[in-house]
Amino acid sequence: MISNTARVVACIAFATCSVAWSQVSIAASSEFRPAIEEIRKAFQDQTGIPTRAVYGSSGAMAQRAKAIGTDIFLSSDKGWADSLASTPRAVDKTLVLGTQPVCVWVRGSVIDPSSELDHLVEKNNGEIVIADSSLSPDAVGVVKALRSLPNWPSIRGRLVVLPDPGTVLDSLASHKAPPAEPVAKDEPQADSTAKDSSKVAEDSGKPQKPPAKRPRTFANGFLPQTMLWNSPIAGIGRWVPVEASIIPPLRASALRLKSVNAPRSDAAKSFMDFLQSPKARAILRAKGFLPPP
Repeated sequence: MISNTARVVACIAFATCSVAWSQVSIAASSEFRPAIEEIRKAFQDQTGIPTRAVYGSSGAMAQRAKAIGTDIFLSSDKGWADSLASTPRAVDKTLVLGTQPVCVWVRGSVIDPSSELDHLVEKNNGEIVIADSSLSPDAVGVVKALRSLPNWPSIRGRLVVLPDPGTVLDSLASHKAPPAEPVAKDEPQADSTAKDSSKVAEDSGKPQKPPAKRPRTFANGFLPQTMLWNSPIAGIGRWVPVEASIIPPLRASALRLKSVNAPRSDAAKSFMDFLQSPKARAILRAKGFLPPP
């Protein structure tokens, strides 16, 4: 005779096993996070199917998706999804969900960033933060564009390469703008008639202090538009989409992969269908993704 307690425990165990059996596992590039977190909730509310998601660079997530256990791969650009679509892991063709321009961001409000990157040539200093071009599609176009600028040799020395767009965003948000260099009250202002610094020190009879060093700062950054949409760095700088002729917009894409069992496969198909629904597309638009081309 099976007790009521045993029946309850068996039912809970069966329900838990069923949930794990059909849970959809998603590997997504960083810029999808705000949209996918909202889409996941809407999908579970509508279907009852749970999901879990891991975020990182497109390259890192593509590597993760090659192993059995990932049901959906979301790439910041179609090329990375296509490379996986040509392998036995893929079930369907690549689905383009939207486009996202690559943007250039500048700290503060003094400099207006140029969509043609003129500000990097003329008057902008400080480090330029980008994602790793071997892992993040947006950085491939950025590096190519920077190499074409006339002052590329000086720009190259200012580049800071980080693993993925999410790390770029976090780093830009955590570094404050550099303070102005202090000027002594009795220090003469530089002009065409000013004496050189050694003469000033000699005339004053006082040893000259070395110039104050500016702390290292991340003053510029390149990110997909979706990472800047209502982001923590939107209020501490200015940003503009780079001209499409200079850096082509990214085509955010999804790919369904072979699942470990039939329930997971059916659940993943349902999620792909939901990604194409009006509700999911409205969420993608609200998070900065432009309609597919």
